Order: sequence, then C-alpha cells, then structure tokens
Amino acid sequence: MTTMQDIIIRRIIPTEKDWAAIAKSDNYTCFHTKEWSLYLKQTGKTPFILSLDKGETRIGYFIGVLRKLGLKLIGAPTDGTGTFTQGLCMLIDIPIEQRIKLYQTLWQWVIDNHIASYLQICDWQLKFASPEYHDLLKGLHFQNRSTLYVDTNQSESDLWNALHYKSCKYSINKAKKLGLQVQQITEESEISDFVNIHYNQLLDVCHRKGMTPQPYQKKKNMLALCQQLFPNHILMLQVKGPTDNGDTQIMASAIFCIGDKASLYFTGASNQRYMKYCPNEIMVWEAMKILSKRQAGDLIFGGVAHYKTKFGTRYAHLPMIIFSRFSIFYNARKIIKQVYSTARVTIANIKKH
Repeated sequence: MTTMQDIIIRRIIPTEKDWAAIAKSDNYTCFHTKEWSLYLKQTGKTPFILSLDKGETRIGYFIGVLRKLGLKLIGAPTDGTGTFTQGLCMLIDIPIEQRIKLYQTLWQWVIDNHIASYLQICDWQLKFASPEYHDLLKGLHFQNRSTLYVDTNQSESDLWNALHYKSCKYSINKAKKLGLQVQQITEESEISDFVNIHYNQLLDVCHRKGMTPQPYQKKKNMLALCQQLFPNHILMLQVKGPTDNGDTQIMASAIFCIGDKASLYFTGASNQRYMKYCPNEIMVWEAMKILSKRQAGDLIFGGVAHYKTKFGTRYAHLPMIIFSRFSIFYNARKIIKQVYSTARVTIANIKKH
C-alpha cells in the first residue's frame, strides 16, 4: 500500500499530457477538466493546480481555485464556481483515511510555501454514507454540506422506476401529451441566443423568490461557461411547446456541466406562466437519459430542496474541511453566506421598488 509520506508537491501549469492523465482518474469530475479551468480564467479566477509525486511516479493532482479577498484563499466562501467539489484527482487507489491525511500534508505545504492563509476542501469523493465516517475527521474543522444526487450509471428503465409516480412520472407524461419537446443545443452559433433566453428565465425565477441572480449566474459568466465547456462538457437543454393559444414558446431551460465520473445540474429556470405544462420534469428526465447513455456517473443536483427528491435522488453528506491560519475563518464562511443571502434579498427589494 502506498503511504502518504515523502510526497513531492509542485504547483504546475498542466500540459496536455497532464490533462490526459487527470481524465483517466477515477476521481474525474466536470470540475477537473481543462475546459473548466479555462472558464475560471475567463471569469477572473485563478486555477490552482498541484502535481503529487512519490519518487519518480506521478500519483495524482490537486485541482482548486486561488482567490485574493484581502488574504489569499484556496477555495471561495461563495458557491457556484465548482470550489465545493475541488480536491484530489488521484491516479492510484487510496483509502479515505489516506485521502484525508494527504489533505493535511497539502495544507502544511501551503503554509510552508506561504501560498495562502485558508484552504477549503469539499471533495466529492468524501461523500459519506453515514455519520460514522466523521470519526476520520476528528481533530479537523469541518462543516456538513448535504446535497442530492442520482447515479446515472443505470439503465433508463431503472432510472424511470426510481422516479416518484405522482409528482414526476405524471408530470413527464402530461408534458408529452401536451406536445412539449426537449431540444439540445448542438451548434456553437446557438449558444448566445440560448444564454439570453435562459438568463431572462432566471430573472423570472429570482423575481418570484425575491432575490437577485448569484454572481455565477450573470449572463457573461454563463456565456463563458457554455462557450468554454462546449461541446464535450456541457449540456444545454430547452423545452418548447404549444400554449393554450397555439403559440410555440420556450418554457424552460437548463445547463448541466458534464464529467465522466460526476456532473452538475448547474442552473435551471422556467417562466411561471408555463409551469402548468410541466416543462421542468421532462427537461430533467431528458438530461438523465442523456447522461445515462454517456455513463456519466453521479448527477449532483446541489442542495436538498424537496422538489429534487422526485427524481429518485439520494442524499450525500459532504464534509467541507477548512484549514486556516486564523481561527476566525472557521466560522466566517457561515457568517459570510448569511450576510450575502440577506444582501441578495435586500438588493432585490430595492430594485423591485
């Protein structure tokens, strides 16, 4: 068994050979792609990528984001940039215990080299099935993050059987009877129009909730995401259908970021006046079918909103591990998130009036 002693850590700019190696890792998610790294750069963020070697053998990589918010941080206090799944991309199999110890080694390297004052880890590979696994985290500062996901490495029939009948299957069948169709954006020339429509639908959703869009939902950021991840690591869907008046309208739209082992339901939106046609259920179902054919692994829904359970989702309890030189940072993230959420509501109310 490989031990985590004498690991050589270097900060690198990945070559094509590195990206090819990363893509073969069992830990490979949509946030470990070259395209995601380019998206981060385009939106003003700094990819932070380390190589991990034992002797002459490359055993893995660490992929994250470096930010400067007064102090240098690896990992951000706000969500939406993939930092909640940043972490190791190992080329060898190691148990969870060694994975956690390797993060401690990495933090010591960060401190010794004066890289940053804060390191946030929320590695998808550390999703635990039960609280007993938290014994492995004794002595570390961490916060529980719960989310919902579906393993799309199943047959279409198995995925269908897992759907809740009344709240999901019924809605999908109703949408089909009403003539709704899910369309996939397959041409680069269509991306700009798609993002415009999707952004306006997001504004409608935010208005209903009394909020403003989050930074990653800005139109320019979503445009950069779709352009950089196109065509292999992005799935853009929109639902068209006839209204009661006979007009054909785009009723809903969504963006999914795709990786070979884990993908993300990035954003979804629909106009309130079209909700009675059930466009959202048929759109997510079509995405699940596409990912199933690609054997794309876990589809992460993000959050634990009740409506997401209708798609046969499972709970994942993800520990967000925080290393910091200053103890105040251990609780700062929760405070910042609360302040930020309050600010979104306040700004929305000001705009409304």
